Amino acid sequence: VYEGVGHDSWVQAYETEALYDWFMKQQLE
Repeated sequence: VYEGVGHDSWVQAYETEALYDWFMKQQLE
């Protein structure tokens, strides 16, 4: 567990960006 470093927020933001990127790639196919 990470505390006081905003780890969860960073991971959530990263995963959201990765998911969005994947979604956009699916639309191009």
